[in-house]
Amino acid sequence: MKANKKVRFEELYPIIEETLARGDRFSFCAFGVSMLPYIRNGKDVVTLGPVTDEYKPFDIIFYRRESGQFVLHRIVRVCSDGTFDLCGDNQFRIEKGIKREQIIAKLVGLERNGKNIDLSSAMTRIWCFFLPVRRFFLHLKSAAKYRIQKLIKK
Repeated sequence: MKANKKVRFEELYPIIEETLARGDRFSFCAFGVSMLPYIRNGKDVVTLGPVTDEYKPFDIIFYRRESGQFVLHRIVRVCSDGTFDLCGDNQFRIEKGIKREQIIAKLVGLERNGKNIDLSSAMTRIWCFFLPVRRFFLHLKSAAKYRIQKLIKK
């Protein structure tokens, strides 16, 4: 029987770091909504692999913001200066200038309902192809919501 215990990443980070340094993988139940619906909050299990030298657009990486917050987001662009532009699938604002030193791991596995999701499947590639359109509609939705709230307050 699996025990579900919520643990803060600050407490878990040394274990993750040690596991990845050995070349092993580390799995945990994902939480948060920034990667919906590709990664579901509290339902999907993500597996992280050690940092590599190869990153490309649409890879999902686990990194630490300068604020200390741990985040799992998708690479939107690999910049010529060696930094990365990242964004969650359920977001439209791109986070720019993420440094290689901030990257902790790369997503190497995703489990949903006990089944492994192929990260390089045709469905995943189609999903990635339509992400810019999805982000555009998320932006429109956010702008419309803002305007409606502003009208209501008047």
